[in-house]
Amino acid sequence: MIKILFHTFFIGLAFIFSTQTSLAETNKETKLTDKAYLKLTDSFANGSDCIKVRRMGKWRDLTRNSLIIYAPSKNKPYYVILEGESLDMHLARTLNARTDSSNFCGKTTDELIIDGYRYKIKAIKALDRKTAQRLVNYQKAQRH
Repeated sequence: MIKILFHTFFIGLAFIFSTQTSLAETNKETKLTDKAYLKLTDSFANGSDCIKVRRMGKWRDLTRNSLIIYAPSKNKPYYVILEGESLDMHLARTLNARTDSSNFCGKTTDELIIDGYRYKIKAIKALDRKTAQRLVNYQKAQRH
């Protein structure tokens, strides 16, 4: 009887460990390659989504001409491409939007103001949280 219990115990442990390994593998996020990153960000170049100005919250710079704006939280990220480059965007402390309406859409009159410098917008693309996090993780890896 002890042999049966002992055997059942190890079968149960083996099942638990295999289940945990399987869950970890399915939850493991795949990292973006350079080629995949460029392909993904290039697909955002014609984005024409809008952000409600009052909901703009935190933001994260990605490159000298792109950033993610969370409006209002990390559950609602937007990828924004600037027409020009901001050499000091990674050091910036303030982000404001200038628009004629309550929506920031990158129209000709809309501007993003980063630490007092004004930038026209080339594109705005709404993202899902997972895609935004993958872009941020890619840029973090590039900087280190």
